[in-house]
Amino acid sequence: MRRTLASILCLSFLALSSTTRGRGGEGERANSLRKSENNCFVLSDEGNALLLSLPKGKGSWRIEISRSGGMRPVKETVQLNSTGEINVLSEQMSGGKTTVTCSRKEKLSPRELLKINAAITSAKPSAWKDSYSDPSHPICCDQPTTEVTLQRRGDKGREETSTSWYPGSYNLVPTDLKAIATFIQPQWDAVRDHCDK
Repeated sequence: MRRTLASILCLSFLALSSTTRGRGGEGERANSLRKSENNCFVLSDEGNALLLSLPKGKGSWRIEISRSGGMRPVKETVQLNSTGEINVLSEQMSGGKTTVTCSRKEKLSPRELLKINAAITSAKPSAWKDSYSDPSHPICCDQPTTEVTLQRRGDKGREETSTSWYPGSYNLVPTDLKAIATFIQPQWDAVRDHCDK
């Protein structure tokens, strides 16, 4: 009787969790299933495991670049911080659900960390616009949008800057931001490639 009751509760919880997991569009990313003592799969919140934090200390930084849209409903995100951690997350969107197809966390080499650190510390995010849109090449169809969020700890504490662009407006993106994006792309590709191995 106890075993039957536990099974019924388990199935009820799974039915409830599958409906609540779809809310907000990030349920698959923020939660995962784990086995309980009764061999029932339950949701566990592991969203923070996929997020890199802004390290403590003056001069530290964290950057996140994501690209979404295009012909395939995919969102790819790369995060780096000043301790050299890099995290890549690839998500497939279909039927109102989001499925994580790749999630990998690695460390940059000291040489690569020096390069990106120089690009970020020399950047002037206060001069960045909230978004870059070119009236002569308006966004249309399925152009993917790139979004960037940079957090830094400076003299005034934590500062955060966000901006975005699409392929037709890339020519308007400032040189310092292009340098960061250009550096990150091969790092992003290298880490993401490990998901297939």
